[in-house]
Amino acid sequence: DKLQIQVLDDSTDDTIERMAWAAEALRAQGLRVRHLTREDRTGFKAGALSAGLAQATGELCAIFDADFLPGADFLKRVVPYFADESVACVQARWTHANRDYSWLTALQALYLDSHFVVDQTARSRAGLLVQFNGTCGIWRRSAIDEAGGWQADTLTEDLDLSYRVQIQGRRIVYLPDVTVPGELPVQIMALKRQQARWAQGATQAALKLLGPLWRSRRPLTNKIESTMRLWAYIAQAMGFVLFLLTLPIIVYGKQVYAASPWLLLAFVGPVTLSCVAQVSQGRGALQRLLALPLLLLMAPGLALNTIWAMLKAFAGVRSRFERTPKYGVGRSGEHWEGNAYAAHSDWLTWVEVGIAALSVGWLLSQHLNWSKVSGALLFPAGMVLVAGCSVWQSIQRQRWLVKNQKRATATSSGAPPQGPREREIIGRGGPGVAW
Repeated sequence: DKLQIQVLDDSTDDTIERMAWAAEALRAQGLRVRHLTREDRTGFKAGALSAGLAQATGELCAIFDADFLPGADFLKRVVPYFADESVACVQARWTHANRDYSWLTALQALYLDSHFVVDQTARSRAGLLVQFNGTCGIWRRSAIDEAGGWQADTLTEDLDLSYRVQIQGRRIVYLPDVTVPGELPVQIMALKRQQARWAQGATQAALKLLGPLWRSRRPLTNKIESTMRLWAYIAQAMGFVLFLLTLPIIVYGKQVYAASPWLLLAFVGPVTLSCVAQVSQGRGALQRLLALPLLLLMAPGLALNTIWAMLKAFAGVRSRFERTPKYGVGRSGEHWEGNAYAAHSDWLTWVEVGIAALSVGWLLSQHLNWSKVSGALLFPAGMVLVAGCSVWQSIQRQRWLVKNQKRATATSSGAPPQGPREREIIGRGGPGVAW
């Protein structure tokens, strides 16, 4: 009787009807479920969370994105940590329901495992600032209120609130042994949208929070590590700028990169991080690590996407919260191409295609003089990987649509019956009921 479930729904399509029917079915089973929509979608996810919090009755608020599936014992395993009044939030570890769907999901799983298995665990045990990752965690409501609530002035409302509560002296506990599986993006454009939001949001958070952090009473180690973390995307941007600056020098016959084994030291950190993350999870580690060389190309390949997002943050651009589309696919062979939420290519994709083509042309013009260009291969190879994947998936989607456009449209088995169902609308005048 203490459990209240809210479905925070900012949808603008038939998802609203589907959610209304699902909520009604759960209420028929005796659960306290409220389907909340908003007339005014200001603030995007932060706004929805704030509106939901205003209607919540409990002191502890568990938050899950729609594509995550917590276990039945999640609350029993996590809630006891709130016996410590200093704890503001408890974060569980993400796992990946569709990591074996494709090489793209395998790469993302490798990257995220490094963060959740190693980074978050190390920060928590070392007493450094820990991040709530937007889902799979429980918050103490009073801690949210004391820190100023959910705020929409960054695209990473989770990172923003995490730092604000810890600057005030509260703690965030990380539980690596409590896992919640979620869905990874299967489309490169969806991944780019997600990474752009994270890069822009982290930069916005750095501009907003580093001043208060350094004026706070947090230990010096907290301040230094958090500064490096909030500015982490700058390393990716600076690497790409350095690559561009070296191109004219190489073209004019200068060798700025020596083909030296010492260059391999640059990969020791990322490789070690991934190895530790996979080996600590046990079975299948070696097979998963086979994708590591491609992962080392993914970050350089996404550099232009990251740089554009950071520039918007520095310019003070208030971008919309671009939701990462998920398609409910988990196994190889399941299709996403016909999904209405599939992300479309943008102008930046074609800039990446152009840079990739120029990079390949430049490499060929060097007559395979690898001793001259070996150190500069990382970014061209990464651009070819990301741009090539973008183009291939666009072609793949168009082929699928053409192939299926003549088929008779059948009613989806998951479509709800027709007819009105109750949902609550949160507007400026308070909650209301729609039918």
